Amino acid sequence: MMIPSYEVCQELSGNDSFLLYRGRYREDGRPVLLKTLRHDPPSPSEVRLLKHEYAILQGLALPGVLRVYALLRDSPGWCQALEDRGGVPLPVLRATQRLERAAVSGDGGSRERGEWIVGHGD
Repeated sequence: MMIPSYEVCQELSGNDSFLLYRGRYREDGRPVLLKTLRHDPPSPSEVRLLKHEYAILQGLALPGVLRVYALLRDSPGWCQALEDRGGVPLPVLRATQRLERAAVSGDGGSRERGEWIVGHGD
């Protein structure tokens, strides 16, 4: 896979529509995640979804939400360059460790939403 200005280092995960790679921005060596559309050429709905996701992420500056750096058109495909915090994709984590469902909240009090946590095994 060739994406101008980026070095693709490793495929991390994917689904029917997208592939996620770990890479580096060539200009400054910054680690990035590269989210590409799987189909070549992509369907108009896949392109619309990627553009919509980019527009939403571009306006967010929240802890826990990856920053989006760029939306790239790499003929004939499309790609998002995202902040890479060095985490492990959930499908990989699920395959290698036991996960438990826990009810947590930001204040440690009421249990409003469920999140996945890593279990330590039995």
